[in-house]
Amino acid sequence: MDIGDSAGSAYLLHTAPLRPGDSGGPLYAQDSGQVIGMDVSLLSSTPGRQAHQANLSLPMPVVWTIAARLLARLHAHPGS
Repeated sequence: MDIGDSAGSAYLLHTAPLRPGDSGGPLYAQDSGQVIGMDVSLLSSTPGRQAHQANLSLPMPVVWTIAARLLARLHAHPGS
């Protein structure tokens, strides 16, 4: 799904600890506690080693853009 340029950067790269199964969960800003993204992937060069881990999250503007498009499709084609 093309999210367009208006949604900003497509991914946030972060090192907040994630465990398998955390995908789809919120990414919180440490200073404010606000949800700033949705975790989508854990990247590790060495499985099980936190020191070599980075994670990807979708920024909230991207999440809202995708959600709005999915809801619009659902309402355009009810029951399908």
